[in-house]
This record gives sequence, structure tokens and C-alpha cells, in this order.
Amino acid sequence: MGLFESLRDGVLGVEMVFPPTVEPSDWADMSFQFAGPLTGVGWWVFFFPEISLDLSDNGWPTLTRDVDRQAKALFEQMFRGRDMTPERRAQGPRTNDTTWSPLIEVERVSLDGGAGLYVLHRMTYEPGSEILMGHLLVPCAAGLAEARWVATAQVTGIREAVWTDKALRTSGVEALKHPGQAVFDDPALDREFPKHPLSIAREARRWLAKDVRLRVLRPASRDERSTIQLPALGYSLVPPPRFGPPVTGPGPRGRPWASSNRASISGSDGIDWFYVHAFPTPLLVKWGSSGRRLGTEVEKLARHVYTEAGVKRIRSEVLAAGGDGRTSVRVIVEGDGHLGPLRMAVHGTASGGSIVTLFLMTTATLPAADMLAEVDAAARTLQRI
Repeated sequence: MGLFESLRDGVLGVEMVFPPTVEPSDWADMSFQFAGPLTGVGWWVFFFPEISLDLSDNGWPTLTRDVDRQAKALFEQMFRGRDMTPERRAQGPRTNDTTWSPLIEVERVSLDGGAGLYVLHRMTYEPGSEILMGHLLVPCAAGLAEARWVATAQVTGIREAVWTDKALRTSGVEALKHPGQAVFDDPALDREFPKHPLSIAREARRWLAKDVRLRVLRPASRDERSTIQLPALGYSLVPPPRFGPPVTGPGPRGRPWASSNRASISGSDGIDWFYVHAFPTPLLVKWGSSGRRLGTEVEKLARHVYTEAGVKRIRSEVLAAGGDGRTSVRVIVEGDGHLGPLRMAVHGTASGGSIVTLFLMTTATLPAADMLAEVDAAARTLQRI
């Protein structure tokens, strides 16, 4: 049974039933492609087992933050991969302007039996190339279902040119100022430019909502900001926002660790991971009780984790931790993964005869200061059980 039938029959906890005119192609266990009714739109559907997307009110501020940052990262990745003149490359991507974002729309939507996340963003925005990508992400107990669509154009700048022409005629060149991207992207302009890729991408979303039956049969868990018990490690804590229920498995140094993840813009890009690990305190740390020695142990463990994952050009820095009555250190580790730069924020605490280490791992889109703030907050809730 392929994904098309699995979603049709609801066996994964999400029911997604397409109209009879939809014929899937490029079948795989957890993905398929199809041609919808709109010319110029490509469609893909995926299911990502055990990937968590939290849509609770508690997690919404960090979710919208991460969606925007991941949209910028994807836009910059596309910029680096495009053929262009040296002069254009030297100018850098549009995201160099910190007031501009490729994110157009992000919205939490109500579904039968649950909720979903709609995202629309630009992948390219250059003369001769505008690519827009839409996502409908549907979390359930078993993972994350995603419908993804892409609209493209090689003739670009029409909305901007028409708006500028009207502004010049009404206000004159002296009063003309850039109105901001939201003015060009206003949905009210879609009827005036029905063939524009932005108008088509929004029409694709409406088709998905109207013609595809979508139902959540087994809803995903929600972030209630409650304490999570980790009996295999002997500790409890409140994880950073949006992380799903942890799973315990084999970890470094022959000790178990608990892992959980959180998605933002899609099921394949920008997945953050959170790990909790505990191992008996080496005598050097226990008897010396030195933050510097603790930092050495935690840094060594963090670098080992990246090395085992095949990360290249690993760099690390040990930082002092805030005082909470326990000997603690923080470490930032960075390196190059096979898909791009990676960053890890680590908090290590000497507690109850163990070194308890919290790892927050993500792409380098999330600033180190934000990552440290999240992992520090989780460390303050750490309790022996």
C-alpha cells in the first residue's frame, strides 16, 4: 500500500481523499506527486513518521519565528545555487535587507478533527524567476502529513510595475516611495493578475481546501508546558516549546538519551532536535567541582555527537552558565552538515552524581543566543526523580 491509499483510508491517522481526477505518479512509501487542475502548479504529498508539529497557543510565537527564519534560509539556499552574473551575486540575496522576508502568509487552520498549518513563501524573486511554494502541514499522533505545491513564472515584476505606474500617475515621482512587499502581495490584486504565480498559488490553496477531503483521525499531542518524566535517565524537566513526546533510545557513552523534535515550515526542512543525556560524573569533575572541568567534559561529549553524525569542520566554544545553585556550563557547537551549516546549543549540569546534558540541535538559522535561552530555560526545570 502506497501513501496515496494510506491517506485515503486514514491508516496513518490522517484522512486525505483526492477527487477521482487526481492520478498520483512517482509513488513511494511516504510520498507521491500529482498534476492538479491548475496549469503551472506542481504538487507533492508526503508523510513524515514521528515528526512533530505543535500548533498550540503556547508554541505559536516560536513557531512563527521559526517559519520566517526557515523561509529565509531556503530563499538564500536557492540564491546560492542559481546561475547569475558575478555582479548580481556580489549584491547578495534580497534577505540582506532585514526588513524584507520571503514569507508571504502563515496561518493556523481548523480541520475536521484537528488543525493544520498553511504557509506560503517565495523560493526565488529575481528578474526572470519567481518561484512560490505553499504547504499545508497536518500533524497527527503518528507524524506529519504535508501537501506541498509550487507555482513558477519566468515573466516577473508585473504586479510591481502596474502598482508603480499607477502611483506615478497619481502622486508623481517625487512622492514615490517603496510601499513594502505586502502591498504588491495584497490578495485584492489577485483578480487583476490571475496568471501571476502568487495568484495561482493562492488558488491552489483554495482548490485543496474545497476539493480534497481532509480529516484528522488521531490528533497530535499539544505543548501544555508540563513536566516530562524521563525514568530511564532518572530526571524530569519541561522541554523547550513545541517539542513532542520524547523517545528514549541508545545514546553516547553507552548511556540512554531521550530525543524529541519539532517541525516548522515543512516536514523535510528545518527540523529541530532536543536530547537529554545523563552519565555518571567522572571523578575529575565530582572531586574537583570545577566549572572548567565540567565544560571540558560537556564540550567533548557535544563534539563527539557531531563527529558520529558525520558533521565536518566542527567548531565549539564553552560559555559560562547562569547561576541556579548548580555547577553548570553552556557550549555552542557549529559545523557543516551535508545540507548546510548546523548549530547546537548545549547545557551541562553536575547533578546528583551525574552530568546531565541538554542538546538543542538545528540548522544555523536560529541564532545561538535564542537557542541558549531555550535550553537554559529547560535546564532550570531539571529535577531528579
